[in-house]
Amino acid sequence: MKATIDIEGKTYKEFPNFLQNSNGFNIQFTLKFNNNEVFDLNRYTVTFKAREYNAEENQIEAECTIINATSGICIYTVNENDFDTIGRFETELECVSDNIILTTKLSDLIVEDDIYGS
Repeated sequence: MKATIDIEGKTYKEFPNFLQNSNGFNIQFTLKFNNNEVFDLNRYTVTFKAREYNAEENQIEAECTIINATSGICIYTVNENDFDTIGRFETELECVSDNIILTTKLSDLIVEDDIYGS
């Protein structure tokens, strides 16, 4: 399974870099199988997870909002403290339905120092 990433009208195959403390925007994911067939999210819950490399626990573990299940589209809203740590994070989407758990690894997410404090 794979996902495209849409942020503020731009589509990415990998996450762009984010400034520390960025928040209040949506990251939209479109999930597809490797053959480009849409992954139908009906009956699934989707969770966005991110953790620093070599960390045991997730820094972010947030349920996504499914906005168009039959098109495989869901969104994750970046909350106030989600990007407060500078570093490189491993990311994934976990899709769960009954006894089925499907996980897709996403690209690394990099949070950079906001030297201007904006």
